Amino acid sequence: MKLRLFLLFLFTCFCYKVNATHIVGGEFELQHLTGYNYRLILNLYFDDVHGNPSRKDRFVRIGIFEKGTNRLISRMELNMRGESAINYTNVGCTTSDLKTSKIIYYEDIYLDPSIYKNPNGYYVASEICCRNPPISNIVSPGDAGTTFYLEFPAVVKDGAFFMNSSPKFSPPLSDYACVGELFYHNLASTDADGDELVYDLVTPLNGHSKPGKDAVPPASPAPYPEVQWQPGYDVMNQVQGTPPMSIDKTTGRLTVRPKSLGLFVFGVRVQEFRNGVKIGEVRRDFQLLVKSCHRNESPQVSALVPGTNEPYQEGQVLRISSKDPRCIKVKFTDPDEGEPISLTVKPVNFNNSFFSLEGNISGVVNTGNQDEVLEATLCLDACFDTKGSVYQLDLIVSDAGDNGCSLPRQDTLQLSLIVEPLPNSPPSISLSTTKRTMEVSEGDVISFDVAGTDLDNEEVTVSATGKGFDLNSQKITFETKSGIGKVTVPFTWQIDCETPKKSLYQVEFSVTSTSCGNQITKTEIIDVIPRRYDIGNNHISKGQVVCLGETPDQLTGSTPTGGRGEFIYVWEICTSGSQDEFKPAPGINNQQHYTPPMLNQTAWYRRRVTSGNCDVSLSESAKITVDVIQPSAGEDVIITQGGFVGLSAKGGKTYSWSPETGLSDPNIHNPIAKPQETITYTVTVTTQYGCVYTDEVTVTVLPLVDPANAITLNGDNMNDTWQIRNIEHYPNCRVQVFTKWGSLVYESRGYKSPWDGTHNGNPLPMAAYYYVIDLGMGKKPVSGSITLIK
Repeated sequence: MKLRLFLLFLFTCFCYKVNATHIVGGEFELQHLTGYNYRLILNLYFDDVHGNPSRKDRFVRIGIFEKGTNRLISRMELNMRGESAINYTNVGCTTSDLKTSKIIYYEDIYLDPSIYKNPNGYYVASEICCRNPPISNIVSPGDAGTTFYLEFPAVVKDGAFFMNSSPKFSPPLSDYACVGELFYHNLASTDADGDELVYDLVTPLNGHSKPGKDAVPPASPAPYPEVQWQPGYDVMNQVQGTPPMSIDKTTGRLTVRPKSLGLFVFGVRVQEFRNGVKIGEVRRDFQLLVKSCHRNESPQVSALVPGTNEPYQEGQVLRISSKDPRCIKVKFTDPDEGEPISLTVKPVNFNNSFFSLEGNISGVVNTGNQDEVLEATLCLDACFDTKGSVYQLDLIVSDAGDNGCSLPRQDTLQLSLIVEPLPNSPPSISLSTTKRTMEVSEGDVISFDVAGTDLDNEEVTVSATGKGFDLNSQKITFETKSGIGKVTVPFTWQIDCETPKKSLYQVEFSVTSTSCGNQITKTEIIDVIPRRYDIGNNHISKGQVVCLGETPDQLTGSTPTGGRGEFIYVWEICTSGSQDEFKPAPGINNQQHYTPPMLNQTAWYRRRVTSGNCDVSLSESAKITVDVIQPSAGEDVIITQGGFVGLSAKGGKTYSWSPETGLSDPNIHNPIAKPQETITYTVTVTTQYGCVYTDEVTVTVLPLVDPANAITLNGDNMNDTWQIRNIEHYPNCRVQVFTKWGSLVYESRGYKSPWDGTHNGNPLPMAAYYYVIDLGMGKKPVSGSITLIK
């Protein structure tokens, strides 16, 4: 089948007015960003030859509507974000009457889930005028508008976020078709969500835009008027020809052999389906220019059935088993003289690259001194596996065109294949030791090599893991390594005192190789069982109680059993009671028995027994309780003559006070003391363990004060001042004198200078005055009256 790749579009060199001749076509895209954030894009294709540059609007107006009700949801403007030229398939195809640019408009939008939740979905529309007047297949093209249209689903389905991006059309090219020659273009779209895409031809939408001031109106709700076809044209004959324009609903391949010159508008739609349900669609409007071209003969490509000289017939299915040759001979040539040609291969209905071209894939034929036919070889990789399905490959030979027609020609041979992969051997793992269970003791060393092998000479990786433990917790030396075909890694494990802490270790060795994208792993496990030499019969004598200043009795230890060598003793002490704070006991602590020194606090002892380097046993703890108390008879106290005080001792179980003078009960901890004179009491305290301690308390008895009741101010030097007998025993006293109306006339802290009957140096009149004497002992003040006599 001879096909010619003259890709899309535009515009002829007919003469017409400049205004309103700018729109070639375009389409919307809706890209999901994050969460409910999206980017809405309009790709607009602009005629740079005949279009008015002033019509490159800085923004376009769009509307978002609810399907079914056509209710307006939002209006906005998309700002111009960039402009670029649309390329030709080959720079030699450039023509002065065909130059198109792509203008991109977009804005980032938030599709609020509380709004965009209608199960019928939504659509986006934008209306712009006008199309190119020379268009051949529609009525009044210079007055016809364009409506860009996209449908998308609700962003919430069944109460959950429904993520979707619209299909994205492949970019167009600035190519033209030649009258009477086959033209095709691949409009295949990509879909970020992997939805099923279906293509068809649709009549382009006209909309409501008009030339002049209504060229860019606000978008109206659907339905939108369609363009009117010229007689002989319709949706299935948008470009007349043999065959007329058509599109493959699965691949998006557009094909036509146009029969007349002109500029033709056409519309393509791609619909997306998820789980068999349509969720959206995108429409693209575009134009195809058909010109009269200088005749360029098509190149030719053929292939031979593998292992034979028989030519491959298109449509024939080649079944290549794992035992068949995996290379196909390809021949290609071109009837034109001195023609550069090249061969490429492209997958049609799959996307892997398990194939390659070798040999002469490009060259010049028919020069008179070179081969007329070039030969190449298509070889299938060992991993090529169609899994029983028919895969199709296009062998495409292209020439360079000629001066009469800028576009090159192509010939395509489509191969249909069912291919089995070559057999693949899984990797294997081996250990240089035959042992899989190893009993070990402290000081042993485990050592062997681990080898991973792949017979297919693929890359292998050897690794190791501890099952239920970290390899780094032991003295293990092993390094994960990779290599081609075979890798050998040494493994060593030095058994130390940490190892016997577990009764069983399992180490899993793995070899992994990746073949044709599939990872294959094989494993081997070894068991390591540490030998244990437990020490038994490690007991010490029970605890004891000693009084402060006494030496504890010897702690005796039993004769241990088990182990694997001489027993080594270490007696340990702790004064906090915590098992984590034992340390070697003072003195001779390395004998079977131990004599503690005199203690001033409670202590715990235990015996550590070691046999060999690793076998350790700890005895139970023996508590030596030191009966250390702080006996107290209380603080010394002062009372006045005739008063009493409560004594209080603490720290013991029984108490005895002496002497018994003035005590309410000498055999309790809190007797009442009422001595008539100063006395020192001694309390003897006996603890619950029989330890005896003493303490003293002194009760000081002060005499009562005796204030005089008068001062005689007659100058005879007798009773000229107020005398208070025994006041000298109360240095912290406070003495106050008041008139009968309560006015303070005298105050003194202590009573070193007796009151002389004056106030502020002035004699007071004869009268009775009142006094208050606070002795400073927290007792009730002494009060009464005193009379001034002259």
